[in-house]
Amino acid sequence: MSTRRDYLVSLGLAKPGRGKFSNDAKAALEKAIAGGMTFSDDAPAPKAPKPVKPSTKVRATPEDNNHGSDSSTEILMSSDLRYYGKRWFATIDGKQVEISERAACTNCGYSLIGHICNIPQALSQKGNDIVSVVARG
Repeated sequence: MSTRRDYLVSLGLAKPGRGKFSNDAKAALEKAIAGGMTFSDDAPAPKAPKPVKPSTKVRATPEDNNHGSDSSTEILMSSDLRYYGKRWFATIDGKQVEISERAACTNCGYSLIGHICNIPQALSQKGNDIVSVVARG
């Protein structure tokens, strides 16, 4: 088995080294391939895709997110863990201030829309104080 270029050089249709093949050389290659000839520089067959392994990561459960509160604290159900369409408010200096739903909960690290802890807290708008927030709406 030889390379395409070696085959064409043996026929006198190409020069050794590098360069483009003429139309006659390309036609000779097509004829040889149609006749069943294979070349060592042919592209290998594509590999089959690797099977996808199922994830073995363990997710935190709501029981893990009580943050030291007593055992009588109500556990949130999975249906309660998302707060789309809610507006978040905190009391800062005696005033009700709206907090962005994209703010991160300082307890669990998720945004306020999808936080998973029982006691959502966020940084105040000044960024210096951690305040408790409540969802309304």
